[in-house]
Amino acid sequence: MQQLEQKIAELQDHIKTLESPGEMLGVALYNPYTRGDSPRGPVSRFALTDIPSTFPEDSASNAITTPQARDEHEPPTYEKRTILDTFFNTVCYAAARVGFFLDPKPTVDSMLHEPVGDPDHPTPALTHAIYLWGYHLSRSSSSASDREQSLKQVKYFLSEDLTGAHPHKVLHTIQAEVLLAHYYLSMGNVRESSRHAGDALGLALAAGLHRAVRDGAGASSRPMLSSTSSLGQSENIISRSQRIDAFWAVHTINVYLAVIQGPGATYSLELHAVDVPWPVEEEGSGPLSDQRDIRTSYNATILEFLDGKSTSGLSGKALHAKAVVLLEKAATIHVEGEYTFRFLTCIEILFLIDAPVDEHQERSTTNSDTGFSRLDTLIMDFQRSLPSITPSQASRSSVHLHITTHMLVYTALIKLHSPFVSSLTPGFGPARRQCIYATQAIAELTRIYLTYGSESSAVVADPIIGLAWGAVYELLLLLAAGYSATDKKDGCPPATFEAFYTILNALNVYSEEVPLL
Repeated sequence: MQQLEQKIAELQDHIKTLESPGEMLGVALYNPYTRGDSPRGPVSRFALTDIPSTFPEDSASNAITTPQARDEHEPPTYEKRTILDTFFNTVCYAAARVGFFLDPKPTVDSMLHEPVGDPDHPTPALTHAIYLWGYHLSRSSSSASDREQSLKQVKYFLSEDLTGAHPHKVLHTIQAEVLLAHYYLSMGNVRESSRHAGDALGLALAAGLHRAVRDGAGASSRPMLSSTSSLGQSENIISRSQRIDAFWAVHTINVYLAVIQGPGATYSLELHAVDVPWPVEEEGSGPLSDQRDIRTSYNATILEFLDGKSTSGLSGKALHAKAVVLLEKAATIHVEGEYTFRFLTCIEILFLIDAPVDEHQERSTTNSDTGFSRLDTLIMDFQRSLPSITPSQASRSSVHLHITTHMLVYTALIKLHSPFVSSLTPGFGPARRQCIYATQAIAELTRIYLTYGSESSAVVADPIIGLAWGAVYELLLLLAAGYSATDKKDGCPPATFEAFYTILNALNVYSEEVPLL
């Protein structure tokens, strides 16, 4: 945590330097809660901005001139089209599933028609991060060397891009870091994934993407995302939503890694510090509905949701972000001092040793605890509010996002209750029932998931599905112990073992190609 805080301070100083009067291109992020014609609020010195794609007359001298950034590692146009189509269209909409928060259409258009170094073209690091994922998802042996070359280029340009003159260099660098974090996660390299996710988080915090306030009182005491009046109103809304999506993409990958590695392994945001809106949909949402959602849902976003006071954020992306919040809370609540509990050791599980449980500990883990009950109720209410998923919907482009959202919610339920099913003493039936219910639901979602995206590329693009499968696998060991020790009265019913077989089969099928599994 200290290293990340130091990194944030360094990035803030760097952004401050870039915003000095001597620089031709400033950086400032406008307020996502004000209309394009609203008066500007105070600008944070650490804020990020999109500036119109216009340069001073000597802009040629500002263009990126590094030889590698120009043509040396640029694939030919026909190959580039294939790579981009693979990443954005053909492999189960992979881009959105690995944290791509920018607008895909202008990104693709600029990569096809503008040279690297052009202000409309993505930064070199982001360009090669997209190529990296395209080669990775193609799964062909011929793309292995191209993938390695793209990876080298991404890592080289990540630091170089921030010193360049690209008008969107901060946002594009965050995007490249997120893509690289997801890539390493899909390869099973959790350590490298955490490093790049942490860099993305540090840069996002330094840019103030997690903070925004109302116009008016108190605005001068905290960062404000300011408005850029030179863009049209509809363009402003698109840019604001991308910045909001940027924060949630960074938050999501960091939560995934925190759950995988355990609490304390990654930097955790102060919940009260997050007051950006929930993300909104691009498709099916007009400018007015986007604007209304952005303007009304911004005050202590996560805290309001956990307190059951949130009434906004109904888009598919918002529901996914909320599921991530619930997963983080469920995974950390047991180490926040709210509970004390005991896990069975591996030896106790294997040999079914019924070790004595301290009565005080048992009382402290009952479901009557206010915090536990409130979170349990919130998870269940949220799960019931989610759109249902059936195999007939498998052709819809949003099905994978919905499946992932459902799986994350059920994983949160397992994380919340699994510490209690490990006890071999009576009184833990409700926890077992909740976990069994969640396991069966995840198994059914797995069947739908594999029916829709049976090719390995689908799982490669979304390895976090393994987080749900892994939670079920761990639960299997605990429930199996209880199943034998209680003479088959409070253990797993046959339907639950069928659910386990479904998930274990999925793990067996994809584990070789997806190291994270």
